[in-house]
Amino acid sequence: MNRLKINSSCFPKASLRETHSPLKRGFLLLLLMFILAVPVYAQDEDQRQGIELATELEEYLEIAAQNNPDLQGLFYEYRSVLEQALQVGSLPDPEMMFMYFINPETYSNPFSRLTGSVTQTFPWFGSLGTAENRVQNLAKARADNLINARNELFKDVKEVWFKMHEVRHHIRIFQENLELLNMLESTALTMYETGRSSQVEVIRLQIEINKIESRFDQMEAKLEPLQINFNALLNRNPNEEISIPMPMERHLLTIEPDEILQRIRTQSPRLSQLDHQRQAAKHALDEAHLDGLPSFGIGVEVMAPDYMYMSMMPGDRVGVVGRISVKVPLYRKKYNAQKREARLNIRSIEEQKTGLTNSLLADAEKQLQEYRDAGYRITLYENNLIPKINRALDISIEAYSTEAGSFEELIQLQQQNLDYEMLLNTAYVERNIAIAELEYLYGMYNISSDDIEFNN
Repeated sequence: MNRLKINSSCFPKASLRETHSPLKRGFLLLLLMFILAVPVYAQDEDQRQGIELATELEEYLEIAAQNNPDLQGLFYEYRSVLEQALQVGSLPDPEMMFMYFINPETYSNPFSRLTGSVTQTFPWFGSLGTAENRVQNLAKARADNLINARNELFKDVKEVWFKMHEVRHHIRIFQENLELLNMLESTALTMYETGRSSQVEVIRLQIEINKIESRFDQMEAKLEPLQINFNALLNRNPNEEISIPMPMERHLLTIEPDEILQRIRTQSPRLSQLDHQRQAAKHALDEAHLDGLPSFGIGVEVMAPDYMYMSMMPGDRVGVVGRISVKVPLYRKKYNAQKREARLNIRSIEEQKTGLTNSLLADAEKQLQEYRDAGYRITLYENNLIPKINRALDISIEAYSTEAGSFEELIQLQQQNLDYEMLLNTAYVERNIAIAELEYLYGMYNISSDDIEFNN
């Protein structure tokens, strides 16, 4: 960027006639009014490009949902827990046993020394279903964690998106300010050469230019880490190009605050996750009770004919013996400890849910206040301060073009106008971010875990 230095030998030469030329004064007036009209034109562009901006953002949200590695990791974690339900809900494997008498007292037919048995164990009635329900609820809790992570990812993408818009809008404002100050500096240099202004005015203009250039460089430096963060959320190359249609879309809440608080209580996946964990703990309590009841084994033993010269069946018929076994859980410490563990887990989850509910509602109230505060500032700047400062600028420009106005007043008003434009844009950004936070809190983007798929 070209940084101008004061050097009287470099000042352009101009005649007094050129300085007071009505054509030049008219050109100055039109140029200043054009620069002041840019924000109005930008507002018209807001309306024309709002749909395009929303489409771009939705596309990036879809890319993030498909590509984010943390989200995929949680998805496979949920699927792995879901597979455990089939494991705990299945009967234990049957037990097979073969016996062979190695050293009989006298020689015998080798086949008459063989016997075999098979036994199937059955836990108490309902034990398998209870265990399966426990794991299914744990899987649902993991699914809620996945959905919450997806919602949080969308919130993060939106926040970085809006902050990039804020930075780009500020950069545009600095560019407009530099154009104006460079033009005013050129005019001041001409007037200084003809003795119509002092060197101090030129120096002050160049100081203002240097200040704006420094703020411009600082703002450009802020954009790069935001772009890297945005691409990281989408799991893309840090230098991947990001399409940011200008200007920024301006959002408003579409539901009442009371409804937002109610949706947090009923739709928040974080609360739903605790509900499923509590239900799983209740099933664990039932499971501990059922584990303390007897289990049964049913088996069959088959012996070869004339097993060890013990003729049990006439002729060559094979001997078959039915078997029933009962496992009696006499040692109760283990089962009692399981029940106490489950009850303590239930109590812990209930306390966690109470604390989390209070925290979520408090966060919602804070974001609602941020939303209202941003709205107050938007109304102040957009409907009050900026229109008034623009009217004052029109008067100051007209006076300065006829050499009846204050040069310092014109610079001050222009700088104040640009500051108000930046504050207005920041207020819109903060309101959009507050809405994104509220959407995350009440689970606007909730979907069923069955609808989450990845293009792998």
